[in-house]
Amino acid sequence: MIGSLAWPVVLFIVVLLLLGPIRRLIGRIRTWKGFGVEAELAEDLQVARRQAREAVGEALTDSARGDGDEAPPAAEGQGEPSAQENTVEGTEQRARTEGVWPQSLRELYDIDGASPADADKWNGHFAPPKSGKFPSVARTVAAPEVGIRESFETLGGLIGEVSALQRKGRVGPPDMPTILGELFRAGRVRGSFVRGVMKLWKVRNDVLVGEASPGPDEALDFRNSAMQLFVVALKLRDELIEEG
Repeated sequence: MIGSLAWPVVLFIVVLLLLGPIRRLIGRIRTWKGFGVEAELAEDLQVARRQAREAVGEALTDSARGDGDEAPPAAEGQGEPSAQENTVEGTEQRARTEGVWPQSLRELYDIDGASPADADKWNGHFAPPKSGKFPSVARTVAAPEVGIRESFETLGGLIGEVSALQRKGRVGPPDMPTILGELFRAGRVRGSFVRGVMKLWKVRNDVLVGEASPGPDEALDFRNSAMQLFVVALKLRDELIEEG
């Protein structure tokens, strides 16, 4: 009788002794998982940032060359652009030097930050195109998840408009991957644009389902990339409207 009563006591003591190690193990697993999610989020945003810059560089090149595929004439008092300046890397360098946006896109799309001095106003972040309802820097910092959601809603809304113009009134696809696939196959967008938008789409979805918890820096990074891709989509929308 005594022996049969002792077993539950022994088992209870063993469980108590193992609670500490089990809790530590669970904590480590959660930490490892958290590190993995953070690393994936950082990698996705890095890819989106790189692809967005490349898409902007390609849009600038296309705008400058036009249908004739001739190099744009040098501005008065300036020499011919160097080989480095005609590359994507050169475009990125000019964007950093000028402050916020490359001058060509600022003039085309009425973007705030018309001079290098205005970069201070935005603390180094891209100023929003006036036609895009992007969340402010303050709102994005205060509520990173909301900033990411609203930034993608603005970008996705314009891409949907582009898709409708491309399809000329026909019912369009319901999801972003299909929309981008159609635009790419039609030769309307380049791979950099598709890859950039898809990475932002993935990050937005991860945030919505709680698989990623972005901080202010990540949300601002997302917002910057979304705004660059938005301006590229604006250029495409204008082209489609011109074509009728």
